[in-house]
Amino acid sequence: MELLSWFGATHELAMTGFGAYWRMAWLPGPGSVGEQDARLLRSLTLARQVYQAALADSLARQSGDQGLAAWRARVRRERGWGG
Repeated sequence: MELLSWFGATHELAMTGFGAYWRMAWLPGPGSVGEQDARLLRSLTLARQVYQAALADSLARQSGDQGLAAWRARVRRERGWGG
């Protein structure tokens, strides 16, 4: 199985009141953490960090877009331009 398939099988997106983050919800194989393939766990950790960075960028961009839209709407209202 390729790494991205393993990531999809072991991780879930968790939503909180402060944002969202990727977390490992299931181990890739039977047994405890100590019984897992160390190389696979390191690879999954790296993949999680990359996905988390992309998610943070996306959330920041959306937040910035919403803030800009709210500012533009407020300026339009204040100037009597509608909106």
